[in-house]
Amino acid sequence: MKQGTVKQLISLNDHEGAVILAEVCHGYLICATNLTYLRLFDLTRR
Repeated sequence: MKQGTVKQLISLNDHEGAVILAEVCHGYLICATNLTYLRLFDLTRR
């Protein structure tokens, strides 16, 4: 079993719900929640 190191956590507000889908594409991370919110994160600045 491989282990990794947590470098950063992504936090969402309680009213946004729980993440049900996460996808990385061209340096961006998009998260969809069970309450129909989308959050977009620019990973190139990290």
